[in-house]
This record gives sequence, structure tokens and C-alpha cells, in this order.
Amino acid sequence: MGTIRKPHNDIIGYCCELRNRRTGIGYVVIYDRKKGFDCDADYRFVISCETHGTMTSAPSEKKAREIMKSVDFCEECMNG
Repeated sequence: MGTIRKPHNDIIGYCCELRNRRTGIGYVVIYDRKKGFDCDADYRFVISCETHGTMTSAPSEKKAREIMKSVDFCEECMNG
């Protein structure tokens, strides 16, 4: 079971998460497909906007963290 601060840390493949900086609600989470996260993606690390269900992927954890911080991949967050 996740904690209040990190509610997604019990999901298989979980790497890290941040509160969504664009909306102030919800979380943006990074999952690792090699650690069991099941998702059809081009790259190993999957970045998910948990509020809107939007996902993208990145070839490295470093790049995934950059994407997670900006939340530019989620169109609904960008327009909200």
C-alpha cells in the first residue's frame, strides 16, 4: 500500500513521483518496464500523468525525470 506522500510506490515498476507542478493536483510518476510495469511503450521508462492517464516514455531515467518535472507531454495539463 502506498503512503500519503508517495501513493504509487506499491505499484510494480515504480521508480519515483512528484506532485504535478502544472496543476498542483495529482501526481506524475515514473515506472520502469524492466521492473515489471506492463505498458506498450517505445522506451524503458514510462512517465505517467496520473490525473489524466496520459503516458509517454524515455530511454533513460535521467531523461524521464526531466520530462516528469515539466509535464509537457500531457496536453490536458498544458491547457489547464
